Amino acid sequence: MFKLKRSLLDLTTKEILLRIGILLFLVFGVFFAYKDYLVANYRKETTGEIIEYIPKKGNVSCRLRYKYIVNNKVYYGEVYVYCRGVFWKSVGDKITVYYSSKKTKYSQVDLRNYEEYRKTIYFFKY
Repeated sequence: MFKLKRSLLDLTTKEILLRIGILLFLVFGVFFAYKDYLVANYRKETTGEIIEYIPKKGNVSCRLRYKYIVNNKVYYGEVYVYCRGVFWKSVGDKITVYYSSKKTKYSQVDLRNYEEYRKTIYFFKY
């Protein structure tokens, strides 16, 4: 009969790294899903402002940083977008920010006319 159980000591480095990678993927996935769940289910809305466009050399993914104010406290967020050369013009633009009333620092944004360029995936959408 085959021995199905293997000791951790019997695993190769590649197998250990693969298991660690899968575990990290699951942990981060659950964390981001939890954040999106809080925003979707305890949603409040405010107006925010795009404060920075961060292109990456040799990459199709860029970041838009935004800020929003709730109860006189400033919060920051970011969303990844496909670099199309249009977002550098958007610094200073007002955007709709959806945030969680339970954890105000968790937010999502409505990019309006640029929604098609969004690269960030929300597990639960506003």
